Amino acid sequence: MVSVPSLARSRWGLLILFALLGLVSGDFASRLPALKAALDLSAGRLGLVLLGPALGCVLSTPTSGWVLRRLAPRRWILAGLAPLCVLLPLVTLTRNPWVTLVGLLVWGWGNGTVDVSMNTEATRLQAHLGRRVLSGFHATYSLGALAGAGVGALAALAQVSPRWQWTAAGAVSLAAGLYALTLLPDTPVRSPRPPAGEPRTALADRRRPRLDPRLVALAVMCFASLLSEGAATDWSAIYLRISLGAAPALATLAYAAFQFTMVVGRFSGDGLAMRWGPVRLLRAVVLLGGLGLAAGLVAADPSVAIVGFALLGLGLSVSFPLAITAAAGLGRTGSSVAVVTSCGYVGLLSGPALLGGLASAVGLPVALSLVVALCLLMAALAGALRGSGGGAGGELVSPAAESLQAFG
Repeated sequence: MVSVPSLARSRWGLLILFALLGLVSGDFASRLPALKAALDLSAGRLGLVLLGPALGCVLSTPTSGWVLRRLAPRRWILAGLAPLCVLLPLVTLTRNPWVTLVGLLVWGWGNGTVDVSMNTEATRLQAHLGRRVLSGFHATYSLGALAGAGVGALAALAQVSPRWQWTAAGAVSLAAGLYALTLLPDTPVRSPRPPAGEPRTALADRRRPRLDPRLVALAVMCFASLLSEGAATDWSAIYLRISLGAAPALATLAYAAFQFTMVVGRFSGDGLAMRWGPVRLLRAVVLLGGLGLAAGLVAADPSVAIVGFALLGLGLSVSFPLAITAAAGLGRTGSSVAVVTSCGYVGLLSGPALLGGLASAVGLPVALSLVVALCLLMAALAGALRGSGGGAGGELVSPAAESLQAFG
């Protein structure tokens, strides 16, 4: 049997890791202007350097999928934790943009490795608990990112250099991460049993080829979700400021509203998925988010646009956690989570350039309508979530009895 203390310890360990990854990511993003100035990078060279973290995340996922079929997630998290916590201060020691690019690529590899591994472990914990908790973990990540941005802003105000800030943050993060790993089980994740109501022949399907149609649909969903999230992050304030002529302070409220509703949606997403089922929940929220953004684009009014981005944050909040939960239920848990996460990273990587190119050709309001179309696409693909939990309420079924000993 799985003991309650073991489950509670694992949950605390995962909460620490999700918050830690958000904190490090927010801390990095908030000090990019200072890094640009410290390394005397032009805008073009900064854009080149910033390909490193995204490419590193993408490159980490195939390796992670292979390793997580053989090792406990906590062991692979340890491999990613070292570059995640150590490399940021080191990249400030050089003024060569190519060296910086390579350093940030390895840092991104560590980020992606920790991300895939902790999500894989979280799906195991979720299956043992028999209820959805993944959305709450992602909410913790969002809170960590907001906290990291706040720490970065305070450090900038105090004129602390990125090198010393990231050194201190890295030391604290490494200590917290090592402690969190002691709370996790030291066994590989086994694939869960088919959800209640699924025929037993589905188990054979779960061990089948990697190009399962449902896995492809979930990968496309993650691509669309993170591309849309990146678009809101990068372009929401610019849309209000440049396209609508809003004051700078008012323009920043679009991104703040987006992030706030993202956190609220993720904290409430698990309970709503249990009550409504994942398919109905995703369709409802992404349609609400898409229609809200569409209204903001059509009205061309700053206040309506802020509300539109707030609804978009709510709509996107649960899409990624729901897709990961469904992917983990397809078998080959580590590999499946790696595939959908990798496609999400590709969306995040390609989003800024794609939106920028479209904005140059047809204008930013029309370019942002791509996000509306992606919301409609996710609603159409929501059926791929069916079977990721048993029953109408989407409750989860525990994995096979032998894997229960992992927490014992």
